[in-house]
Amino acid sequence: MQQLSEELEISLPDFVNGSVVFRLGNVSIDIRNTSPGCFFHSLVHPVPSSHKEEVYMRAMQGNLLGQGTGGNVLALDDSGKFLTLSRDLYQPTEYLFFRETLEEFFNYVRYWKEEIARIAAESSG
Repeated sequence: MQQLSEELEISLPDFVNGSVVFRLGNVSIDIRNTSPGCFFHSLVHPVPSSHKEEVYMRAMQGNLLGQGTGGNVLALDDSGKFLTLSRDLYQPTEYLFFRETLEEFFNYVRYWKEEIARIAAESSG
């Protein structure tokens, strides 16, 4: 984590309940050790109550063959109020693969934050 923090020029991540939490701008990514791999998870955006169906449809389209998620998975949190993005790395990985996968995951979280914000803005205007 030290090397990753230095390369990304961010402060060391927080350790919360056995997880590592990276905060980059308005994106927070929870990384859990699943031994032998790891699990990435992020709350993406609240689901706008006025256009839930449109958000659900976009999420399903994004999940279809991983085409809009890069192999990550969009879902709802337990409350059904937040769209989440997750990725499970089932096997041990080399540092470079881990870093590249984390960077890609971060980019997809940002993309979906913007996409849901766009849907919410269109629905209110």
